[in-house]
Order: sequence, then structure tokens, then C-alpha cells
Amino acid sequence: MKIASLNALRGIAAFLVAADHLTLIVYKLIAGSLSFYIATFFGSFAVGLFFLISGFVIPISLSKLTSRQFLVQRILRIYPVIISACLLRLMVEVATNHQMLNWKTLYILLLNMSLFSGFFITIPENIEPIVWTLAIEVKFYLLVAGLYAIFHMQPRLRYSLIISLITFLVAILYVCIRFTKGMALSVMPDFVPLLSDLRFALAYIPFMFIGTALYLYKFKHISHKKALWLLVAILFVYVMAANPNWTIWSQKELPSYTLALLTFVAALHWEQLSFFRNRIFTFLASISFPMYAVHSSIIFALHYRFPDSTTLQLLGSLIFIPLIAYLVHIAIENPVHIWAKKRAFRNRDLHNNKVVAPLAGGQQAIS
Repeated sequence: MKIASLNALRGIAAFLVAADHLTLIVYKLIAGSLSFYIATFFGSFAVGLFFLISGFVIPISLSKLTSRQFLVQRILRIYPVIISACLLRLMVEVATNHQMLNWKTLYILLLNMSLFSGFFITIPENIEPIVWTLAIEVKFYLLVAGLYAIFHMQPRLRYSLIISLITFLVAILYVCIRFTKGMALSVMPDFVPLLSDLRFALAYIPFMFIGTALYLYKFKHISHKKALWLLVAILFVYVMAANPNWTIWSQKELPSYTLALLTFVAALHWEQLSFFRNRIFTFLASISFPMYAVHSSIIFALHYRFPDSTTLQLLGSLIFIPLIAYLVHIAIENPVHIWAKKRAFRNRDLHNNKVVAPLAGGQQAIS
């Protein structure tokens, strides 16, 4: 099931992230300037939309699949595209003499492809810079898949188990902050890379659960009162996770993510508007993930090729980002997605045939 308004928001968010990075690189914006703040504000707003959309739609996918099937489908959905994006980035980096093709580079590349590079290296060491958000998404998928495995067996425990999860996240967050000695999230100390990476992810995962809470309320899995308490608990964890970057968080992430939440709620409320079904939004939505994955490599390559021509960098980006994203979509993402859906349906049919087996005399036995 696709909600047209959220599908449109996905495409808009991917476009805004690309526009943010394009503006920063082409115009060489200086950190601290108003133009830098505006550009990064809309980039942060777009990332907030991505996190909310994931938090909302992932439970919809899980309602149709087992946890194992869901994780397999997510792997097939994400990794072919991200592997392609990482290879493209390596080609660009080597061609522009920004990386040497050696064992260390290949090691970092493989870590980036795994989306668990934060366990072993710092963010600045990444070859493909966009993997940080996807690494958070993967951790969220694992959490939600585990929760769903429990909910599927005991549906009545849905609300209490989410509250338990929030308590668990608070405890883990405290441990991570305690052992990383209050360092900034952008600094990943060598002696505790795992805790630092978990702490970084836990600064954003609670915000994704806001999307999940809105899903539970919209589809009447929890009451209005429980939804309110759940949102309050999640927001408490999210605000707590900002420590010790309160100043930076309150200046940009808090207002941009608040705007993302308001936009998301408005899109849910007016989901049937024809505005969300126009061809531009539909196209951007179809290539949103490939566009998010490849845009930085294309911007970087054009900036290297035409360093003194703002016009050529802008025009080249407007042409080649959607073009290459579309090629990745039709050559890699869509074929793998279609194959994965057929595989899921086939496995479901096999499972159903095993569950209900016909016996002699027209009787049926449950295996």
C-alpha cells in the first residue's frame, strides 16, 4: 500500500538533499553564514522527512511479511543500489586523484557497502559520505523487525513493548554517553567505536519511532490517549539524545525536524490531494533512493571537471543526477525489487501449502 502524499514527500526529500549538497559545493558556502544555514537547514529537513517516512511505512511492510522475509527484502532493496553508489564514488575519487586504489581504500569501501562502517572507522574516513543515514536506517530495521517478531505472537503487548523498548534505548543511550565521555557526535573515538556509533544512531532512531507511533494511531492499533503518551515518551528520548550537542541541535536540527514533523502530519491529513499525484513528484519518488545514493558523486565529479563554472556545475547536476538515478532505478533497483516480490509471493505460497495439507476424504490437517 502506497500513500501518495508520503510517496511525493520521499521524492521531494531526495531532491532537497541533492540541492543542499549542490549549493554547498558549487557556491562554496562558509560555515556560520546565513546562506550556509539555510542550505543545511533544508538538507536537515529532508533527512527528517526520510526518517519519519521510514518509521511510518516499515510497519506496513512488516504487516505483510515475517521478520525474516522483511529483512531479506530490505537487504535486496538497499544493498544493490548502495553497492553501485559506492563503486561509482570510488571511480570518481580515483579518477580525480582524491583516492589511491589500495587495500586500505578497498577495505573502507567494503565497510561503506556494509553500512556498518561506523563500528570500525570514523565518519570523515568514509569514501561515500551519504552512508551515515542508511546505517541508521538499517539499525532501525533490525530493531523494528525484532519488535514485530514479538508483536506477531502477542499483539496485545504492542504498546507496553514499545514503552519497554524506549526504556531500553534510554539505558543504552546513557551507557554510550557515559563511556564516550561527552564527546561530540561527530567525533568517533578510536577506543569505543561501537559505543560511539550506537550513540550516533540513537540520536536519530527515536525520531523515526515518531513515524511508527503515527502509523499505529492512523491505523487504529492504539488509542488516542496511548498515542499521545507514546509520542511524549519518544520525544523525551529524542531530546535527551541531543546531549551534549544541545547548542547545535537546538539551532538547526530542532527547528528543521520540527518542520519535517509538521509537514509529515499535514501530508498524512491531506493524503488524497491531487497535488501529490502529479508526474514530477511521481517521477522523483520512483528515483528517490538512487538519486540520494548517487548525487554526491555526480556533484563532486562536475565540481572537479568545471571548478570555475557555476553554470556548468548546476546544469550538469540537473541533467546527470536524475539521468543516472533513473538508469540505476531501471537497471538495478526495479529489477531486483520485482524479483524480490516474486520470491516473497512464491515463499508465501509454499508456506501456505505446508500449513494446510489436504488428506484423504477431503479432510485437511494443520501441520
